[in-house]
Amino acid sequence: MATSSITANFEISGRQAAQAFVDGLWKAYRMKQPRRPKGLVAQSLTDPKEIRDFFAAKGKLVHA
Repeated sequence: MATSSITANFEISGRQAAQAFVDGLWKAYRMKQPRRPKGLVAQSLTDPKEIRDFFAAKGKLVHA
């Protein structure tokens, strides 16, 4: 659904209502952000021996 076509006029009165509105906006914003696992480290393997060793250690080595 295109959110750019949805418009509304509303009034927020009171500190608690304003805080709840802002919290809702923040939660919606955070839900749209891509999630990245914390502490994930990736290594690029280019050497054929390193690649073979990696898959052998995982038990997924396919012999050709």
